[in-house]
Amino acid sequence: MPTDHVIMTEENSTSNEGQVQLRVEVKTHPDGGWGWVVCFAAFFIQFLILGMQNCFGILYTALVDTLKTDRGATGEKHTLFLLNELKELCHAILAFF
Repeated sequence: MPTDHVIMTEENSTSNEGQVQLRVEVKTHPDGGWGWVVCFAAFFIQFLILGMQNCFGILYTALVDTLKTDRGATGEKHTLFLLNELKELCHAILAFF
């Protein structure tokens, strides 16, 4: 099984009494090293989505007062804005890869 450790072993040679053979094995990550990238991306997406969801209650009251509209119309505008921003974010991420 591949690991990310360097294994160093010392073996005593039977033919040469004073010499020690050193064998170094370098094994790679089983996923090619992309595991941390996936972990960071998942954390970042959860941080953004849940952060916007939790902050919406605070922003919503300020938006209702600022726009001087009823709560339904303010929520509709904010939802359309968030959907558009998420679409642009997904487009930028997909264009990168």
